[in-house]
Amino acid sequence: MAGRSCERELDCSAPTQVIRLVDVFLLGPAMVWVGLGARKAPVVGAFVAAAGVATIAFNGSRYLAARRPTPEVPGLGCTEYRGYSMCVVPDTTWKVPGSGVPKGGYVYRIDEGGPSSTVYATPALAAQGARDTLDDWES
Repeated sequence: MAGRSCERELDCSAPTQVIRLVDVFLLGPAMVWVGLGARKAPVVGAFVAAAGVATIAFNGSRYLAARRPTPEVPGLGCTEYRGYSMCVVPDTTWKVPGSGVPKGGYVYRIDEGGPSSTVYATPALAAQGARDTLDDWES
């Protein structure tokens, strides 16, 4: 879905979102209730309660993330240049060390190829890098 912060289209689908809400409002609380009520096996009960809390937290955060619109960034998308399809996309491959969080920046792809090895600060710089690469190919 355009304008949504989903990694895949499936992440924003209505059935997926309904399942997340069921997990948050029914399954997770039921797991916590059962886990806290376990008298014969308190260790197992604590594990079930913790799993219930984790279910609520994980599915709740994924539900909210899928509903949060992403800001529109001018310059993203695909264009034709010298007969090639040139796409500028956000970089998701380079992570801040130790955090798993993308550093940010933009890369280009040419004709469904892999991302550029250089990460650019703005979409305009990434597009210029792609044009420079294609110009080099033509010369």
